[in-house]
Amino acid sequence: MEMQNMTLITVPETAKLLGLGKTFTYELIEQNQIPVVRLGKRVMVPINYLNLYIETLVEWPKGFNPMKAEVCNTSIPLAQEKKVGC
Repeated sequence: MEMQNMTLITVPETAKLLGLGKTFTYELIEQNQIPVVRLGKRVMVPINYLNLYIETLVEWPKGFNPMKAEVCNTSIPLAQEKKVGC
């Protein structure tokens, strides 16, 4: 990964993004579930790797294969989308 593409965020920012407490977020880091970069005493989370971690948590409905799913119009935010299907 190129360094210019690696955005780092703090653990409190990570916790806020995930909707978790700071203590639990630090526990996930200590369990090596969330990768970090240590800069002296600072602990920073690469946002790209945080996104990969989140992807591993997605639970798909039984029988759903995301690799075969059709991609609908993505220009409409999901909250506004009213059609079912494409």
